[in-house]
Amino acid sequence: MSSIQRRISWRTLLVVAVATFIFVVLISAGVLFYRGSADSVRALRDNPAVASLPAPAAPRVELKPDLPPVPPPVIAPAPSAPVNPAAPAPLTQPVSVEKIQAAAAKFKQDFGARPKILAERMKDMARSSEFDARVVLALAGEAWSDEAAVTALGLVKFPALKDETLNLLWSKTRGADSAVVCAALKSYGQVAGSEAAPKLGEYIQSNYRRPDGLGEQVCGGAADSLAEISGDASLGVLLSELRRVDQRDWMPDYGSRVVTALGRHDQLNAGTGWMPKTRKPELRGKNKVQIRRALLEYAERLRARLPGPTDPNGQRYLEEKIDEAVKLATPDGMPPS
Repeated sequence: MSSIQRRISWRTLLVVAVATFIFVVLISAGVLFYRGSADSVRALRDNPAVASLPAPAAPRVELKPDLPPVPPPVIAPAPSAPVNPAAPAPLTQPVSVEKIQAAAAKFKQDFGARPKILAERMKDMARSSEFDARVVLALAGEAWSDEAAVTALGLVKFPALKDETLNLLWSKTRGADSAVVCAALKSYGQVAGSEAAPKLGEYIQSNYRRPDGLGEQVCGGAADSLAEISGDASLGVLLSELRRVDQRDWMPDYGSRVVTALGRHDQLNAGTGWMPKTRKPELRGKNKVQIRRALLEYAERLRARLPGPTDPNGQRYLEEKIDEAVKLATPDGMPPS
C-alpha cells in the first residue's frame, strides 16, 4: 500500500469517528432533557400546595326565553299595467299630428295633379308603414283623394290602426258618392274580415231603398265585399239575399250582383280564383252543392215573374238574369248532385 493510500484511509477513519462522537452526545443530551421534564411534572403534580388550588370556574351563560321566529321580509312585485285584450296595440312609431299633416300636404303637392299614379302610390303607403298609413287616413277626408284613399285603406294590416281605419271606412258608407261608398264597403270587409259579414248584411237591409236612389249600387257594393270574405257567415248573408227574390221591390240587377258574388265567394274559398268573363265559370268549393241549389231555386222564382209576350223587353231582361244563375249552377248542363 502506498503512502498516499494510507493517508486517505486514516483521514476517512478520523472523520467517521468524530461524526459518531457528535451523534452520541446529541442523543444523550435529549434523553437527559426528557427525563428532567418528566420529573418536574411529577413533582408539580404531587406538590400539596398546587393540589389545593381551586379549579377555574366555567364562564356563566344566561339563557333568554324563546323568542318567536322573525319571518323573512316579503318583497312585493313591481306593479304592472292592467292588460286589456280589447285595447289596440300601441304604435311602434308614435308621431305628432303636425308631422302627419305636413306629410299629407307634401303628398298633395307631389301627386295631387297626377291621378294615374295617385291610387297606386296610396296603396303602397297603406302597406309600407304605420306612419304612411296614417297619412292615407288623413288624405281620406280630401275630396281630390277620397276614393283612392278609401280604396287603399283596405290594405292596412297594422293592428294599432285597425279600429281607427274601420271607423273611418264605415263613416264613408253614409256618403252620397256611390263610388266612394262602394270602395269603403269593400275596404271595410278587407280590414274586418269575417267580423264584417253581419254588419254588411244589416247595411243591405237598411240601404236597399235609399231615398237618393243609390240602393241598388251600394247594396251591390256590399255584396261584392261579402264575396271577398271567406267563411260561412258571409256565404249565409249572400244566400239569404238571394231568397228575397219574391219581394215586390226586388231589383234583378242587384240579384245579378249577388249571383256573381256567390260564384266569386265559392272560387276564392276553393283557391282557384274567379274569372267572370269565362264562358263556363265553375263552382268548386266545399259549398258548391248548396250554392247550386240556391241558384236554381232563384232562377225558378225569377221565372215565375216573367211578364209574358205582352212585355217583350221585360221578358228578355228577366230571361238574361235567369240564364246567369242557371249557367253558374250547371256549367255542363247537369243538375247539382
